[in-house]
Amino acid sequence: MATLLLLLCMLPLAAARSADQARYRDIEHDAITTIPARYPSEPGLRVTGTVKVLLLIDRHGDVLYASAICGHPLLVPPSIVAARGWRFPPVRQTRKRHRIGVISFLFNEPNASR
Repeated sequence: MATLLLLLCMLPLAAARSADQARYRDIEHDAITTIPARYPSEPGLRVTGTVKVLLLIDRHGDVLYASAICGHPLLVPPSIVAARGWRFPPVRQTRKRHRIGVISFLFNEPNASR
């Protein structure tokens, strides 16, 4: 019963996250400077996946705020650190102060045996 109640409470949160992903466009191709995310260096870690990061960019092209929308919790911190180093072209319109968009980081397991 408690599990069912917990799932029902989390449903609106999951719907809001998917709505956020659909609302903002991918801005990876607009970037002037990109910094790759580093795979965490914890021994024995075998986590792979994609982390989507929501960015707030000022009119000069600097990242003001970065927050993970989805992704594995161990991969989120390196993604946010890398996203804060990205730069974008300045906004040409004077009325528009900020830009919002999403970038993705794909993590593959390093040194995977083949």
